[in-house]
Amino acid sequence: MDQMKYICIFALYACLVGCYAMHPSSGGGGATELAEDARTVDPEDIALPFGYRIEAVAMGLTFPTGVTFDEKGNIYVVEAGYSYGEVWETPRLLRVRDGQLEVIAEGGKNGPWTGATRHGGAFFVAEGGELNGGRILRITDDGKIAVIADQLPSRGDHHTNGPAVGNDGLIYFGIGTATNSGIVGEDNLRFGWLKRYPDFHDTACRDVRLAGENFRTKDVVKGEGEVATGAFVPFGTTTSKGQVIKGRVPCNGAILRVKPEGGDLELVAWGFRNPFGLAFSPDGELFVTDNGYDDRGSRPVFGAGDPLWLVKQGTWYGWPDYSAGLRLDEGNQFKPFLHEKPRLLLSEYPNHPPIRRPSFRFMLRQMVSTFPAATTSAIGERHLWPSSGINRRRPASLSGQWDSR
Repeated sequence: MDQMKYICIFALYACLVGCYAMHPSSGGGGATELAEDARTVDPEDIALPFGYRIEAVAMGLTFPTGVTFDEKGNIYVVEAGYSYGEVWETPRLLRVRDGQLEVIAEGGKNGPWTGATRHGGAFFVAEGGELNGGRILRITDDGKIAVIADQLPSRGDHHTNGPAVGNDGLIYFGIGTATNSGIVGEDNLRFGWLKRYPDFHDTACRDVRLAGENFRTKDVVKGEGEVATGAFVPFGTTTSKGQVIKGRVPCNGAILRVKPEGGDLELVAWGFRNPFGLAFSPDGELFVTDNGYDDRGSRPVFGAGDPLWLVKQGTWYGWPDYSAGLRLDEGNQFKPFLHEKPRLLLSEYPNHPPIRRPSFRFMLRQMVSTFPAATTSAIGERHLWPSSGINRRRPASLSGQWDSR
């Protein structure tokens, strides 16, 4: 069977655990309970390129976020166990057999499980860590779970994502930012985590020097008065111009890697907002889909697209002051309606030029999440298949030359 001519769909909305940027958002996905009625699955509703076909392989899933295969070609799917709006279910790794679902492993109340991959006879699953911090799990075929990385800072807006296996045999994964654009604010209370963890905030991967910008908002923690909050600090904490925030690993907005048996974490690249979907091309290049800013919170950003990056070791990719290579205060393209244009948070940048050009940029309202990489040897092109667009309801195919500058 030609893999590039046959697409199996497990969920029309696998990107539920990404961030929502279809309209100006005040935070969260908006859902507070699961629908009681089963949805109708009709392959005819999916738009496909000429020569491709699609069919439903499994139904009855709750928050499916990832698909992987074992060495015999058996299909496995991950259910997140959590969705924005504080909807809690049980995260699960399931085997799909003749349309039926068999439970391989279950997690606790620390979802979402955001993806899985197979390597060395075991599954590796990213546990988002909404309650207790992110983890990377190793799950054997008999359902036994071992933790190879934990205490990851992903209790905020975005989670621990991935994972993917590199040609070096290491497990690569992403950690999203705690906030939308660097400032803890009222929107984070709506996500649910600010009330649970009022001191939680973004952690820089390397030392950064601040511009000293602070943002006033209602004191939603105490319930009265106002507070001012700066970048990379807890809610209600101010910063000063030239202040240095010490970096450390693990950190937010980053891609890291670890040995399959566990051990020290190594920083690969940083300055992402939510590096959600990781995939390696056949020649070993790492690509990542990065969910862009939302128009919400104390520092809203309008019109940010979702970049697809070719990742280079040690590079900073621009968050919290750039979007897909464009500085947030240049012109008015990122200025929200009835708000000022975003003020810059850093006074110095980790590398110059401060960001690499993305390989591809998805436009506003075309949010991307996970994707596999594959090749079509007959025509000699490289293809990536992002799960794209909550409102488009169709996969996006990218092929041709990649901008690796």
